[in-house]
Amino acid sequence: EGRIVGDGPPQEVFAENEIMETTGLHCPTLSYVLSELHELGYPVSAWNFDIDLAAESIAAAIDLN
Repeated sequence: EGRIVGDGPPQEVFAENEIMETTGLHCPTLSYVLSELHELGYPVSAWNFDIDLAAESIAAAIDLN
């Protein structure tokens, strides 16, 4: 049987990497990258799953613009 392990918009649920991994599901790679950058102190949103917006956010965070 299945069970609900998270509730909310996809961006929020997929941003919970630990919950996803313990259930055997995999988060989008972008979620891992943004989460790691966020944990390292970069001002990026771990909930951004649009590749173009994520690229702009990462570039701005490391001052490449």
